[in-house]
Amino acid sequence: REMLESQRVALAWAFLLLAVLGIASAFTPHPAPLLRGNHAASHRSATSPRSGGTLTRTGASYGLFDYATSGPFPAGVARAASTGVDGAEIDLNRLQTLLNSALAREDYAECAKIRDKIRRVTGNKSGEGGWEKIGVPDWLADRLERMGFPMPTQVQRNAMTAITMNEKDTVVRSPTGSGKTLSYLVPMLAGLSDDMLDEDISKYLSKFLADGRETSTREVRDEQNNTKTPMGVIVVPTKELGVQVSLLIYQLLGGHRNNPTMLPVRIEKKHVPGSRTNMFTYKGPRSVKVVSVLDAEALNASMPIADYGLDILAGVHLVVGTPDFLARIAERGHVAFDRARFVVVDEADECMRRYPDDLKSFFGVCGSRVAVDGRTRIKAFAGASISTAQVAEASSNSWLDAPAMVSEASPE
Repeated sequence: REMLESQRVALAWAFLLLAVLGIASAFTPHPAPLLRGNHAASHRSATSPRSGGTLTRTGASYGLFDYATSGPFPAGVARAASTGVDGAEIDLNRLQTLLNSALAREDYAECAKIRDKIRRVTGNKSGEGGWEKIGVPDWLADRLERMGFPMPTQVQRNAMTAITMNEKDTVVRSPTGSGKTLSYLVPMLAGLSDDMLDEDISKYLSKFLADGRETSTREVRDEQNNTKTPMGVIVVPTKELGVQVSLLIYQLLGGHRNNPTMLPVRIEKKHVPGSRTNMFTYKGPRSVKVVSVLDAEALNASMPIADYGLDILAGVHLVVGTPDFLARIAERGHVAFDRARFVVVDEADECMRRYPDDLKSFFGVCGSRVAVDGRTRIKAFAGASISTAQVAEASSNSWLDAPAMVSEASPE
């Protein structure tokens, strides 16, 4: 009993000490955070979203990239922060993120306040409307909302316009955390949606005409050879980023990150009922195959059976890989990368710095503006700090063709 009593006293003093430290830190001014790279330190200050206060800026930089004098972006359009009616610079992407949070809380009064701020910043209604308004298919818009993205951010709106609506090669230059990955994944899936859904219907009809008979291995291989795959290729500089991108694609196409088959150790329960993103709520294509080639083991498995591989890329719709492994596959020639209609290089500045020769080999197969079937191929480079010189280099190597420059600023 005496031991238990002493432990209770010790815990009480520990909690009291933590409370005192917490109160003290609340009144202590914190230094401005340092940003990576050559960007100045900055400090953001904002009143609570529920108080209706105005977002303000302090310090020499807003903490985002300012490309007004450092890139091919036109003056005024390239700035990460827009200027409000009161003269203060307001981050449009931050406002749209706050709007998404308010929608998730169903705080519609706060939504109206943030909407009015967005209107004052943009001077129009370009920052309003959901995914359907910018041309995203219904099934994908529903999936994004269920995953917690009820509204697109400004960089996603701008990228959707450039990639899908205008069918232009695109450079997405936007800070980390601004929605850069979805800014190329959503246009890619939207552009491929009709083909993927048509393939679903074709497979269903084939099975129906065969009286429900399962296709043989030979028929599956013949079907894979006749399928116009891969439809899209995503190049990443590291295995870690490749895993993140692959998992996000998996979720967008109906998967759940708590899948017990993928994470048998982490997930204790085999099923999690009531999830808004479970397989029964998914309305999109169901036969899409996504494979990542991020290490030597996956590279060996991607080789054809004649080379003692497993041919895991046969019939795959979307491929995620690092430049060195994708270059090896392109040189072997057993995967028809020239069929790809979308080619994306994420963290393009890092890929170009670390893998210049591999990128040259890869784009030697799929660098043209037109795919082998005659349809337009769209290429996109994304990165937080891709430079003007790197964009010029990519264009001179024919990796990009007169690219549209996209940032998180509101277009003029």
